[in-house]
Amino acid sequence: MSKSILHENLGRAYYNLNQFILFQQQMEEASRLDPRSFKPNYFLGLYHLAIRSDVATALTFFDKATKLAPNDWKSLYQEGRCLELGGKSNEALEYYARAIRILEKSNEPFGWPFQAMAHLMINQDPQQALDFAKKAVEREPHEYSNHLTLAQVYERLGNIPEAIGEAKVAENQSPNANAVRYLLFMLYRKAGNQQAAQAELEVFQKLKAIYGSE
Repeated sequence: MSKSILHENLGRAYYNLNQFILFQQQMEEASRLDPRSFKPNYFLGLYHLAIRSDVATALTFFDKATKLAPNDWKSLYQEGRCLELGGKSNEALEYYARAIRILEKSNEPFGWPFQAMAHLMINQDPQQALDFAKKAVEREPHEYSNHLTLAQVYERLGNIPEAIGEAKVAENQSPNANAVRYLLFMLYRKAGNQQAAQAELEVFQKLKAIYGSE
């Protein structure tokens, strides 16, 4: 095992222990030892995005990662996320599309880029968003957020029964997700089921009081 990989592995271990200064030091050393490796940049990007909420810095690291490894779908997806968060939806769409093209050539069970594409297209082309949302569910059927996204697309298309069905699947998979409960409240209200709508609203309010907004 190379010294670069040793530092990378050590950095990931520090990350899992929330020792972020040591994590950064190890990843920077790994990158110095092997400047052709995209992984230190990828993990540094994740750190700046997920822990520090620094989208601009995260984007610089993901951009380095995608240039070093243009076929790494995870780096492409994360760069797309940063672009979307920065208000650059058209550029984000391009990166999600590239990630999807790579994933479609493999059997990897990941739905993130499909879900992200569905969210981006839900208003401008809801029918195409439906195709992406369905593919996200096919890839990761046990991920509640995929079913939530599919429910939102069905709602946008005016298919309330299907939207309720998908939202119920999401609810079963993640009972404490207040976004799911609120969506069900809205859907039941649209369907004219006031009793069910009120029940979901009460659960939503309790969850929001405990966990706050998602």
